[in-house]
Amino acid sequence: MNIRAALSFTLAAWLALTPIGAVDIHVDGVNGNDTTGTGTAGDPVRTITTALTLASTPGDRILVEPATYEECFDTGFIEVEIRSTEFDASGTNGSTILEGGGTLDCGAADPVAILDGGSTLEGFTVRNGQNTGVVAFGGAIITNNLITGNSGTWGGGVYAFGTATITDNVIAGNSAAYGGGMYIYATDLYGDTDGMQIEGNEIRDNEATLDGGGGYVFSFPQNGVGPTVTISTNDIVDNTADGFGGGLAVFTYSYADTTAGVRVTGNLIEGNDVTGTPGGGAYVG
Repeated sequence: MNIRAALSFTLAAWLALTPIGAVDIHVDGVNGNDTTGTGTAGDPVRTITTALTLASTPGDRILVEPATYEECFDTGFIEVEIRSTEFDASGTNGSTILEGGGTLDCGAADPVAILDGGSTLEGFTVRNGQNTGVVAFGGAIITNNLITGNSGTWGGGVYAFGTATITDNVIAGNSAAYGGGMYIYATDLYGDTDGMQIEGNEIRDNEATLDGGGGYVFSFPQNGVGPTVTISTNDIVDNTADGFGGGLAVFTYSYADTTAGVRVTGNLIEGNDVTGTPGGGAYVG
């Protein structure tokens, strides 16, 4: 391959990975400034909330430096990637923290992060949310995070509605009435048919005061076209529930004939417990 061909190939590969017009917006919780910062690498803003006001093009990336961010945020309908530079550099997520138990912008009714429009959250510790750690809609992606110490009614660590992808996270030490670790509501009510993918996660030490210690899955295809929930290659261990399903509680219902459903395959499910009801490892109803 000659130099011109090599350069053409490199440029084509870069264009394929980077949406045209998308920009990087930089956040530094220590050195950034929300008043004067422009979001460039040399002039970062201080909070993710401010960075989201600068995001205007699908595919914009919000690159977040290690710090503790005492804020709750909602991506809205624009597709953005919110990425920890710590994870990009080292594959770790312990020092870039989304703190739901702080004093700024978070109340008892606020999830720590709400993702919509295909947005991505990668490489964070998400902790101490008082009404769920991460909420996902519209094809959002939650990957490579530690989600811990969060609580709620429907999904302590994660609540996902419609379609979403949840991969390679540690979801541990969360609590809720339904779905201590996560609550999955798979429905095509708003046209979502791409499915739920829950793969490669470590789901442990979560607690439900009712059903689904590790996770509660409700599949409700109303238009007969999906989505299908795939739960595969996860470690679901040492979770507890006072109702059904110490590890998983799975319920399906449909208004119409459908081939959609819940597929549970290739998981390690062990050491889970329930109090006096069926399904220590998993309950299907």
